[in-house]
Amino acid sequence: MSFAVSGVASGQVLVTEAFVGLSGPDGTEDWFELTNFGGSAVDTAQFFYDDDSADFSVAAPLSSILLQPGESAVFLIDSGAAEVAEFEDVWGSGILVGTTTGGSGLGQGGDGQWCVRVEPVRER
Repeated sequence: MSFAVSGVASGQVLVTEAFVGLSGPDGTEDWFELTNFGGSAVDTAQFFYDDDSADFSVAAPLSSILLQPGESAVFLIDSGAAEVAEFEDVWGSGILVGTTTGGSGLGQGGDGQWCVRVEPVRER
């Protein structure tokens, strides 16, 4: 699996892990982890995700988590509350967990991941 992070202001937030989901009692949805290596908090609602197509027109927004310096959060791909509960049953609670509302899942035969941060535009 390949990773690409683009548009990240000053390299503060990076994809640090990815998991191709498995079915069965110990499986969860596909997910990826973002880690804030910067010196200030970052709202993950500024980020969008897509698989290896890197097509912003189909990229999915991440749910909002205020990621403090040094913190990591896992984002379940195209998931909701039921999938978050399933993730916590398998991996434990105490992990920051967010979701995307699309963006395509990760394939087990070789896939990519694309995250982009959209900076707010300031009017003059």
